[in-house]
Amino acid sequence: MIELFSERNGLRSGINPTDVITAEIFRMLFDCCESYLDNLGYKYPDYCPDDSNCNIICGVDVNKLYLFLKFRIPNLFCNGSNILIPRESDEYDQYALLDFIEYIAQNMKTKVFDSFHSYWGHHHLSFNDSSKDFDKFREEINEIFFITGLQYRLTEQRQIERKTEADSLIDEVKETKDKLPEKGVREILLEAIELYKSPRPANHRLATEKAWDALERLKTIYMNNGLDKKQSAEKVIDKVSKGETHFASLFNIEFKELTNIGNQFRIRHHEIDKIDITDDRYYDYFFNRCMSLISLAIKFF
Repeated sequence: MIELFSERNGLRSGINPTDVITAEIFRMLFDCCESYLDNLGYKYPDYCPDDSNCNIICGVDVNKLYLFLKFRIPNLFCNGSNILIPRESDEYDQYALLDFIEYIAQNMKTKVFDSFHSYWGHHHLSFNDSSKDFDKFREEINEIFFITGLQYRLTEQRQIERKTEADSLIDEVKETKDKLPEKGVREILLEAIELYKSPRPANHRLATEKAWDALERLKTIYMNNGLDKKQSAEKVIDKVSKGETHFASLFNIEFKELTNIGNQFRIRHHEIDKIDITDDRYYDYFFNRCMSLISLAIKFF
């Protein structure tokens, strides 16, 4: 996206990051989606009225599409069979809109404009599997996310993920995880990352739980070498600290503190005496702190 005058010259205030899709932003995203509905014409075809054999597609049959989506993404529909664009005072499910964006991204094909039918004023369409139109759609959706401060991105894999302060840390863990000699730890780490990148807040609790599971499993990684759990954890700390006493003490305290956090707060255990985590931003703190120690430990395997 080309910078405007005030952006180039540092005269504009920064964009406040948010994960809330307001009614205004909802409209912008929905309008963008609507402009690409014809890319689903191969799946929900609207046929040229002059084509009695139903072989010539001229667009998308929105009624067919929305009938399917009423069951696939029911919370997208506020009334009857139509998608209603909310006002600020309305209750609506912003995550249903993200589902809608993903559905279009995952099912769209690139349109090919064949002959122009002058009487009806439309093109006859065919479709191919190139990513040309998806790339344009992705760019436009991500531009809306960017200019509105929404902390989401539509990826090349055609999924929406959350942008977080831990992105560089997560990328580092994904790149180095194969250094871990135990498959189970690697699998749990990937589960934790996938859940954490999800836009849905409920998944951030699960991601934090998985991060703690990975940490606890990491501490037992040398039990296959005949060590018990305590000895295995000590060996992990010895490798990370490179045998230096001060760092060994530091990392020993940090491992114990994270274990205590996992036991005291409702992260790994859910008994009524555990401390509730009442704000989604606390999960960001817990996840980042736990993953930071894991990321460091991986470097020493």
